[in-house]
Formats: sequence, structure tokens, C-alpha cells
Amino acid sequence: MANIGKLGPLNITNCGKFMGVALGTLAKIGPLSVALGLEAGVKCWFYANVAPSGWTVVSGVADCLLALKGGSQAYNVSGGNLAGTWNQPDHTLTADEIPAHTHGEAGAHGHSAYYGYGLGVSYSRNSDCVMASEPSNGSTSEAANHTHNSVGGSQAHNHGNAFRPYACLGIVCSKDAPGNDLPAGTKTWLYADSAPSGWTLDSTPSDRLLAVKGGSQAYNANGGTMAGTWTQPDHILTTDEIPAHDHGAAGAHSHSLESGGGAVGAIYGGETSDTVTNGSTGTSGAHTHASVGSDSAHNHGTAYRPLARVGLICSKDSLGNFLSGNSTFFYQNAAPSGWVAESFVDALLGVKGGSVYTAGASEKGTWTQPNCTLSVANLPAHTHGEAGSHSHTRAGLASVRTNSCGGGDAGAADLDVRYIDSSTNGAHTHNSVGGGSPHNHGNTYRPYAAVGIISTKN
Repeated sequence: MANIGKLGPLNITNCGKFMGVALGTLAKIGPLSVALGLEAGVKCWFYANVAPSGWTVVSGVADCLLALKGGSQAYNVSGGNLAGTWNQPDHTLTADEIPAHTHGEAGAHGHSAYYGYGLGVSYSRNSDCVMASEPSNGSTSEAANHTHNSVGGSQAHNHGNAFRPYACLGIVCSKDAPGNDLPAGTKTWLYADSAPSGWTLDSTPSDRLLAVKGGSQAYNANGGTMAGTWTQPDHILTTDEIPAHDHGAAGAHSHSLESGGGAVGAIYGGETSDTVTNGSTGTSGAHTHASVGSDSAHNHGTAYRPLARVGLICSKDSLGNFLSGNSTFFYQNAAPSGWVAESFVDALLGVKGGSVYTAGASEKGTWTQPNCTLSVANLPAHTHGEAGSHSHTRAGLASVRTNSCGGGDAGAADLDVRYIDSSTNGAHTHNSVGGGSPHNHGNTYRPYAAVGIISTKN
């Protein structure tokens, strides 16, 4: 080091060769072009729990992910700012997104029916003959179990591609020339809106999060590349994921009953009987059930945090080096000279603090989004298909008797069983087949990310 002053004009590009020489001493050496690395005030992310020596934690930036500014979505604001939200956008299910399903059995039920009294008529005397006993009201039989056709289309639903996790925005920069901190060409993430002196903006990656390469999912691509997507995977609701619910009252309704015909022979002064055979209701009972859905949206809340490698955003206090042991993120596939890649895989980069990302240099969060149990209000308003034309078997009159017709000539008599309607007390609901269980979107989703590595300074 004693010979430094003899070197004359120098262009020092690697201050590591002069370890142990104070900056004040270097200033006396003579005309120098010294590349001391990052300027004071530059903000950078470290995989650590406390700020390295010579760095100060940036307060007010916590519990968020790291992203690249630009693009056409949420991250198109200036770098060095916060953008995005942890609240995923509401998504209103459509009728086609309800899984196809039957809606349970209505259950055996009857419709009360009023029988006609009927008249026996003596043709010879042209006098009415009233039946000896008026039959009591009966009911249709309980053979009307049925299901309703489904209008669900079993189509998948997703939450679109507008969602962006809460993120700190920055830029990917490339070092222009060798320095004592990073070799030329190294790409790293800075919490800033423009490239510092000595750096060049890499404008290709934008509107992305930062991720760690490797793992078994989307981030197993090479570093320095793009991977993942902003569109969450489709998820087809299962029958059990439909909230248990009644499907609304069918409403009071009637079924027309076919009359049972039958001639009753009558002899003057005598009694006879005939059987009116069983009939059935007509096939005009097709109907739909009113919906209890209200077309309201559902979301997955704000508690979800992607699996992240949690660190700090720090601001440089003064010119100097990255110290041995400092970790940061590089947008490339291999560690720069003087750095060693960590063995972290398949995760995003987060900032410690807040309610989930509580400790730096640790792994927090999960790739599985929280379950969201749909409520009845989350179902789209819909009718549940037509039950179809169907009949209710009617219990018929048996052994209807007539009175003697008050004397006179013998003759034939007719029993006129009139058309009748069932009463209007057939309102009912269908049992639900929904289980009310929660659904989630699994753990395969990976946000669109600029993939790189975490490396530690030797």
C-alpha cells in the first residue's frame, strides 16, 4: 500500500484491492477516478433482519412485496412508492359457474283435492237423485317425488387478471462499470424511480413481482427470465362448495284433476253402486322455483400473503461497499463474482413488518389462499330449471252409492263426476344438496414475476 502514491494517475475500478486504506488517505493519492459503488441514499433490499453496517432501514415500508414498475396494471406508478392492495377483487359468480347438480328431492307430498258430489239422474222421471252419502275430501297420493333439472353449467370461475399484491415499486438496473460492490452487468433491484449514477435502467421487466428461482412450481425457470401469470387458475366449484340453502318456495299452486267417468245403473226403488276408478292430476304442473341468490360478489379477504423471503429495504448512509455476508437479490441466473447464491427457491421477496411478514431473513406466508365459504347471497340469482310436466296420482272414489229415485219408472241413471282442482296448499321447498364447505384456489398459483436469485457477499 505504501507504493500507491507512486502509481500516478489511477482509474481504480476495484477498491477491494486497497482494503485497509481510509477514504481520507485515498483522497491524498492524487488524480483518481474512484468507483466506490452505491451512493448514499440509494435504497436496496437485503435478506436480513437488521440493517447492515452503513445502512439505515427505510421506515413506513412493511408487509409488502417487491415489484417492478411499469406495465398497464397497478404497478404503472412511479418507483419508490407503494401500490396495489392485499384485497383481491370481488367476483360475482354467474349461473354457468354453479356446478351442475340436482337440487334434492322435494319429498313425498300430496295435494288435497275436493271431490264432486255428482248427480244420479232418472231418465224416465227426469228427477234428480242425490247420492246417499257425500264423500269426504280426499287427497292425491304421495307418489310425486321428483327432482328439478339443473341450470348450472359446471364452468370454472377465476378472479381475473387485475389483482396485484401490495408491493414496493422499483426498477431493474444494470451496472455500467466494475466497482467495489457489484461487477459491471450485474442486475439488482433498487427502491427508486430512476437509475442511480453509474447504473442503466433495464426497462424490459415491468409490472412484475420479484421471485426466487427454483422449486417445483412456476419459478423453476432460469433466473433472469419471466415466469408465472397474473391470471389465477380456474377452479370448478364442487357440489359441496355450494352453500346449503333452500331454493325458495314454489308458491301455492294447483294441479287440474281429470274426472273419473262411469255410468251408474239405477233401478226404480233400488240401490246400486259403481266404482269411480283412480284418476290422476293433469300434466300442467310444470313450474320453476324462485331463487334465493342475490348476485352479490365474494372475495377471499385480505389475510392472504404469498410465500415470501422476507428482508429489509435499507437506505445507504454513505459511499461504500456491500459488506461480507450482506444478501440481496440479483436479476440473473448465477451469482456475481464475489457472491454466493443461497439455496432459496420458489418464493417472492417481501418486506418485513406488518401482520404476516414479521421477521427478516425468514420464510413467511403460504401459497395456499385462505378458504372462502360462499354464502347464500354469493349465489347468482337463478331459477332452477323446470320440473317438467308431471302428474300426481289421485286417490279415487270407491263404491259411490246413489239413493233410490223416489219411485216412478225404472231407468238408467248417470253419475256425473265433475272436473275438480286440487287445493292451493301445495307450496313447498326443495331440500338442498349443497354442503356449504369452503373452496380455495389451491397452491399452484404463482404471480407473474421477474425471476432471479438471492446471493450473499463473500
